[in-house]
Amino acid sequence: MRANFSCTYNTGYVQIKGNTVNNNGVIKQQLTIPSGVTLNLPYAAFKLTWTTTADDGTVTEHVIDIPAGVNDVAADGTITAQLYNMKNPMGADAVATEDYCTTKVVLCENVELVVLGDLMIAGQLDGGNATRKYSGQTSGYHARLVLEKGSKVTVYGEMHVPGFIVDGKTGAGTVTVENGGTLYQPMVIRDFKGGSFTAQVYAQIIEYKASSGLSGGYVEIGAPISPFNEIAFMNVESKVTVKYGGNVKNYGNLHANSAVNSTIGHLIGSNSAAFIQLDENAYMEFDYDPSTNIIDLHMYGGASTNSFEISIFFNGETLSCSSNDFIFPISWMYNITLDVIGSGSATYNMSSRFKLMPGSKMTVASGATLNIDELYVYDTSYSDGNTVSTKYPENYSERDTTLTGALPNAELIVNGTLSADVLSGNVWSTNPNGAHVTATTASSSVKEASGNGSSNTSYTFTLKFLFGNNTAETPNNKNVDYSTSNSKWSGTSSSGGGGCVTPETLVTLADGSQVMVKDLIGNELLLVWNHYTGKIDVAPVLDIIDHNGIVSDVIVTTLYFSDGSYLEMIGEHVFFDVDLNEYVTIAQSNWSDFVNHTFIKLNGESLEYITLINASDEIRTTTTYGILSSVHFNCFTNGILTSSTYTDRFLNAFEFEADNMMYSEDIMQNDIDTYGLYTYEEFEGMITEDVFNAFHFDILKISVSKGIITWDEIVNICSLMNRFNVNVEN
Repeated sequence: MRANFSCTYNTGYVQIKGNTVNNNGVIKQQLTIPSGVTLNLPYAAFKLTWTTTADDGTVTEHVIDIPAGVNDVAADGTITAQLYNMKNPMGADAVATEDYCTTKVVLCENVELVVLGDLMIAGQLDGGNATRKYSGQTSGYHARLVLEKGSKVTVYGEMHVPGFIVDGKTGAGTVTVENGGTLYQPMVIRDFKGGSFTAQVYAQIIEYKASSGLSGGYVEIGAPISPFNEIAFMNVESKVTVKYGGNVKNYGNLHANSAVNSTIGHLIGSNSAAFIQLDENAYMEFDYDPSTNIIDLHMYGGASTNSFEISIFFNGETLSCSSNDFIFPISWMYNITLDVIGSGSATYNMSSRFKLMPGSKMTVASGATLNIDELYVYDTSYSDGNTVSTKYPENYSERDTTLTGALPNAELIVNGTLSADVLSGNVWSTNPNGAHVTATTASSSVKEASGNGSSNTSYTFTLKFLFGNNTAETPNNKNVDYSTSNSKWSGTSSSGGGGCVTPETLVTLADGSQVMVKDLIGNELLLVWNHYTGKIDVAPVLDIIDHNGIVSDVIVTTLYFSDGSYLEMIGEHVFFDVDLNEYVTIAQSNWSDFVNHTFIKLNGESLEYITLINASDEIRTTTTYGILSSVHFNCFTNGILTSSTYTDRFLNAFEFEADNMMYSEDIMQNDIDTYGLYTYEEFEGMITEDVFNAFHFDILKISVSKGIITWDEIVNICSLMNRFNVNVEN
């Protein structure tokens, strides 16, 4: 089938094959814009007419007739003037709402729009000034392309979006930029501080570069400063996929010297001209949520970064700001994942300096490798001290978002491999089987611009690595190497000690009442399950593990159960799994393996079955606790039968009878006769005899014989017991 297009202006009502449709244009069937043809959706009246010729020669005419909506917009009568107006049309200190939409075209459910030529979705862009929250956003009259559920726009040519692409009432559509295609959309700077500030900050960078190896007469700022921290791309609200060979470019509008500076930048591509250069066969997905203002950016298959350039004409000269000259900011709006394709591997080379600002998140997925020159992970101690009004936010209420509260610490989660020349701040991992972090320098200081003659603010970072409840902190400027598979770290270890629960976790006492674990003093009687009798019983506290009250950033995993109950754990925790008829260790990395498994919940004086349905992770600054009962090790936390890490190696030494969680005396005696028991002489010098007896280390000989535990793991447990100062008086 062949298609021929023509475009003319027209006033009047919307018409599709002669039918009026809600004063909007509607595309109900697949539409292809041929190469060499431009489809304009201006913020002015226009008529789109095209014909299709079937294989049998039948010619069908199609018409979309769209009114102006605003009578004086199309005064000059030319299509080209309606594409986009890179000026300051409305002076709005916000992104234009739908009230300023003068042209709307709806792509119906499951319909595809294929762009072989050009698609122009028009809009007026703001140039901003030094007192506004925004610079470069769509602030005036504009067109909108609405993507209903299942619809898609496939771009092989060029698609310009100074207007908006939005999700429809029935759901969301998608945009795919194929090899050879290019998407253009505005670059919005949300904390641009004006030409004077930018020139002042950048002059320090120039002087800093010029002063290399010299002394006196120069402003040495230590680490080059970015003139802004919030860069956003907000005009395509539907999910966008950029294939290898596809491009994303941006319009830039910055106010300097009482004028608007317009520029085109190359954000994503497959050559060195692009800031993000995709590897062959790699692709990227990004999805902007207009309610939260969060951009989920997910890369697959590998990429590299190059210089990001912004030009500003100031005081008669062009000031070319290059990301190679300052530490590039990743703001609170970004949730970035560096991932692999399928079960393969991927390498990401970021050959410059980057900083994760408060509220931002970056994840290096399992199998992916990130090589980076310098990376700084900011916490909430950061405060934008500049003297102009457009500051980096400390609270979400300072931005147009449905999120509430203070911005959290930036998150860097490494589940694959990260290698850096300089790595500073906190690093997390949820992968126990191969996450690996190396850095030549593990701490550094950077400076942030205060501007307009004020002193710059210095921030000093120390590298910390957090895995579960283990925190490893490196001395300043130390070469580091950490692997979660063997807990190897060249720094010093603090906190730690296995799986624990949060301080507010409720522990059930012998009388049925519940007390927060942080409020236990150690002389209480706990409600427990007696595996020797198969009944609920009571036992004194054997030990409360409080990790010396250390407060640190940890990953809290919340497990959700079918009856509405939940348990917050750090690292891992031990539960009795009814389906497997044994104690199991549930960790941040394996909880999904136990979804729909059955566990035990205390309900009054009886037990009931509950199932695990979901879990979530959250980074939290908190203390952590472990609790053990004498003889039985277990207790009821938030009503759920649990125990502490490593105790499953003791508790599972003997098999449980089916359906009653009770040891069989005959099987116990047979195991003892077959495998034997350890004596304290084999542990002398490793733990005290009191600890040996209290924790029944003797039965671990059976666990070793059955392959439940290794001798190396026993040695590690002994080391932990000494650190815990176990109370064995009970």
